[in-house]
Amino acid sequence: MSLQPTLLKTKSASNTPTKWCVYFDEENGDVITVTNKPKDTIQYPFLRSISEDAKRILMGEIDPKKFAVVELTDGYQLIERNDVIRIKQAENFLTNIPVTKNNSDINIVFYVNSWKMEVNFNQETLYKMTGRRQYRGVSINPETNGVYDKIVLYLIKENDPNFFIDTIEIDPVQLLTEGFLMYDMSSLRNICGLGEINVLTKKIFKDYGIKRKGYFVNADFSSRHDKKRNEIRLPPKQDLVNTTFTIVKRDDSYWLRSNFSNPHESQIYTDVNLYVIDKNNPNRLIEPFTIPVNEIGYNKEFYLSTSEHLEKCSFIAKDDFKNISFDIQTEELL
Repeated sequence: MSLQPTLLKTKSASNTPTKWCVYFDEENGDVITVTNKPKDTIQYPFLRSISEDAKRILMGEIDPKKFAVVELTDGYQLIERNDVIRIKQAENFLTNIPVTKNNSDINIVFYVNSWKMEVNFNQETLYKMTGRRQYRGVSINPETNGVYDKIVLYLIKENDPNFFIDTIEIDPVQLLTEGFLMYDMSSLRNICGLGEINVLTKKIFKDYGIKRKGYFVNADFSSRHDKKRNEIRLPPKQDLVNTTFTIVKRDDSYWLRSNFSNPHESQIYTDVNLYVIDKNNPNRLIEPFTIPVNEIGYNKEFYLSTSEHLEKCSFIAKDDFKNISFDIQTEELL
């Protein structure tokens, strides 16, 4: 038997790096979890990454909240959150922004009786994106030389998307810098009430929400930091009157003053029926008033015959007059 030399192959270690599966929220880039292989039970998209940070997240050595998956020019990457904000492109379809009581990334607040609109950017969202509470020294989309889409709000009438009202365009950098922006909406008085407005947008942030409030006292943005903020139902007298009617108290008598000229411009065409109700119990009707249409407008005053203290009451009207608003003031007789 002849002996032939045999070549033995030495198995060498693979030079292919391990690709970790980084699951993330596509809306805001938050890292959900990291696994060593795909898992059908995780209902999020994932990025295959050879990043050492992905491995350290899997091993529990670093906090995933300090990282995000963002779309760069060469695809999605796992990066550490820093002083850079990456604003994604606007969606190619419109979303109807819901009414909510919670804070969203972008909050739209209608102050119905003050005819104001506030748009603010949630500071918690800024903190998640950059680790900072304030917009200072933060750059926007450096990979695209600072190019980004604007926030565009399309105002439409509630339940009637064909009734277009106005378009508002907002620079995200200005909103991030100032925290909130205020808009005077009094030009819409003769079109519809702020309580009747819906908003459509092409989203560039994850969450948008609408809030409706009665009167403007302080910005909703500051209310999350100032716990002493108070709201009142009847605003104090101002040089600029923003309400449809003012209830004027002189000694023990009450008068209803119109704060406008032509009633038709305020969408008033017939007699106005007002109902005085208990402020603390809206189901308790105290008394009704009928204001003749020929006593309305042109800054006229109509005497309200009552023995009640109207400053302690609330007023409601039929749906035909749901856009009207009130304030109250006291005048001393000389």
